Amino acid sequence: MNPLRSSFLAPAPLALALALAIVPTAFASDYLTLPPANGIPLSIAGLSADDTALQPSSTAGPATPSAATAPAPDAKRWGDANTFAFNLSLGYANDFEDIGIVPATIGVSWFPVRLLSIDLDAEGTFVSQPGDNAVGGGLALTLRWHFLDFKTWTVYGDLGVGFLALSEPVPAGASDFVFTPRAGVGCSFELNEKTRLLTGVRWFHISNAQTASSNPGVNALEGYVGISFGF
Repeated sequence: MNPLRSSFLAPAPLALALALAIVPTAFASDYLTLPPANGIPLSIAGLSADDTALQPSSTAGPATPSAATAPAPDAKRWGDANTFAFNLSLGYANDFEDIGIVPATIGVSWFPVRLLSIDLDAEGTFVSQPGDNAVGGGLALTLRWHFLDFKTWTVYGDLGVGFLALSEPVPAGASDFVFTPRAGVGCSFELNEKTRLLTGVRWFHISNAQTASSNPGVNALEGYVGISFGF
């Protein structure tokens, strides 16, 4: 054998032994198998046993952003457009002679535009007069406009007409079926956003509109108070 070649081969077994000792140690420091997380084993290259910077974090899933809450629509106030109101009222009218009238109503208002209403009321009436007193009932249709708005109270005017079927002619000797035109002014006062107190005065007329042989008619001044519930 060539002496030069044998001099190079002599250290080979020693070099091989050193490689077998060094390589596994180096590999173990560059490739670390971590304990299972949630049952899934993780192998991370380039980590030593002392390196915990990339350890698995909380097992909770990503936070779900909360949905934006849409702003609630503005609540409708009493008297707003396209709203309704339920009404109750009680009044007293007098012709300053010898007839007194006590009307009570229950009805509903519709506001096609803000603070302008069309009211339909059922009326019950007691009439005190010379001779036989009368009781009766009927319907009335009224247009009411709140022409001054001070937020918590208003000033309004109204104009309407109705009819009454009575137990006795009113006035005495006239007719027991009469018409009741009326016109007046009043104020509403806010009790809350959905409720108003109504107070007013008006001219109140009773007449049979020439449907009977006698039509003396009655002109009276009425004062009334009521309450209105919006919905």
